[in-house]
Amino acid sequence: MRTSLNHKFAPFNQWKAILQAFQEARFSLLWVFKKLTYTFGLFWLPLAAIIFFSVNYLLPGYPITHVKLSLSLFEVCFTVFLVPYFAYKFIQTKKGIPVETFKEFLTETITPLIFASIKAMLVILRHLIILFVPGVIKLLRLSLLHYTVFFDPRVRTKKLSPLEAAQETTKGVLLSIIVIYMIFILIELYLPKGLFHLLTIGVTSEDLFLNSMANTLTYCFIFYLHAFKYTVMTHFYFILRDRK
Repeated sequence: MRTSLNHKFAPFNQWKAILQAFQEARFSLLWVFKKLTYTFGLFWLPLAAIIFFSVNYLLPGYPITHVKLSLSLFEVCFTVFLVPYFAYKFIQTKKGIPVETFKEFLTETITPLIFASIKAMLVILRHLIILFVPGVIKLLRLSLLHYTVFFDPRVRTKKLSPLEAAQETTKGVLLSIIVIYMIFILIELYLPKGLFHLLTIGVTSEDLFLNSMANTLTYCFIFYLHAFKYTVMTHFYFILRDRK
C-alpha cells in the first residue's frame, strides 16, 4: 500500500504529517506546475523578464530587490488561488470525483476569503495587543485559514465560520505548523540568493544583459518555489483536516 494512504489508518503523528505532505506533493507537483504555467506562467514570466530588463536599462541603479518584491507580491495574489485549486483538482481527479471550474471556485471563495482574512487580522492584532504570546498562538491557529475557506465543505455551505474551522484544523498541531513554515522560510530566504550568486559569478555590475538574465532566472525560480510551497501546504491541510 502506498505511504500516502497509511495516515488514514495509523494513529496521527504531526511530525509524520509534514513528511506525508512532501510525499503527497511529489506526485502532484509536475501536474500542478504544468497547469500553472499554461494558465498563468506563460503570461507572467515573460512580463517579469520585460520588467527586469526595462528597469536595468532604463533605471540603472534602481534597487532590483524592490522589483522582485513587487512582482512576488502581485504574483502571490494569483498563485494563492491557482496552486491550491490545481493541487485539489489533482487529488479529487485521482479519486474520480468531479471538481468545479476555477471560475466557479474563485467566485465562491474570493469574497469569503477577504472578509475572513480581515476578521482574522483583527483577532490576531487584538491578542497581540493584550499579550504577545497569545497573539502568536492565534496567528498559528489561523495560519491555514485560506485553505479552510477553499476546501472545508462546512465553511463553503456556511455551516461553520472560517475562523472556527481553521482553529479546529490546527488544534494540537501547532509545533508541526511552525516547523513546516520555518522550512519554507529558510528555503525562500537562501535558495534564490544562492542561485543568483551562482548566475552572477564573474559578472560585473556594468553588464546589464547578464544581470537582467540572472534576475529573470532567479525570479522564475522564486515563482515555482511559491508554487511548490502552496502545493505542499495544500496536502498538509488535507492531512490535518482528515486526521479525525
